[in-house]
Amino acid sequence: MSELPEDHGIRAVIEDQALSLFIDYDRPRLEKLSNAGKFDYFRRRYDLVVLEPLAILLDEHDLPKHQAHRDASVLILWGNSLMCAIEALGHFLTSSMVTNAQAFHTFVTAFMDRSWLERPKSPPAGVDTYSRWMWHSFRNGLAHGAYVKHGGFEKLGDRLFTETASGLRVDPWALDIDFRSAVKRMHRTVSQPENHFHRTFIERFDWTYIKGEA
Repeated sequence: MSELPEDHGIRAVIEDQALSLFIDYDRPRLEKLSNAGKFDYFRRRYDLVVLEPLAILLDEHDLPKHQAHRDASVLILWGNSLMCAIEALGHFLTSSMVTNAQAFHTFVTAFMDRSWLERPKSPPAGVDTYSRWMWHSFRNGLAHGAYVKHGGFEKLGDRLFTETASGLRVDPWALDIDFRSAVKRMHRTVSQPENHFHRTFIERFDWTYIKGEA
């Protein structure tokens, strides 16, 4: 198997570097990018490997049953992938010493809807914000058991989430919009040299994508 990005499709040319947006093939060229080039690469790669696949899954979920390609439910897979994406983005905003939960909450509190920071009325034990409820019942439930603990996904009209007697109900379509808006805000923020997250992002990019250690 060739290790040249040219043999796997050139999807971006950034600062004269031909890139496939797949790390294994691009790694030798990434260290030649400036900080601005690294931000551009991350944005383009994230669109390719996270945002567009998530859109495909949610579109598949929206298909009427008679148009579906097979008998399958994609919402759990979509939710699990989105929760892991939130955590992954948080790691680009934090040092290598933080926990997965801290990375998750860093992204949510910095860039997602402010209502996630509010205090729930009757949350599970140890949960003090809706952000932590999302980590506790959605991220952990989906990652460890392929189900949502203390809540679930539900179409809520114009609401992002609501607390009910059965747990936290989150609208997938509203969450998708919130997440995508947050990703755009993160891209704008970390690309500014004077921003707190700028240096951390570059350090994590170099450590993860160039050195190959995560």
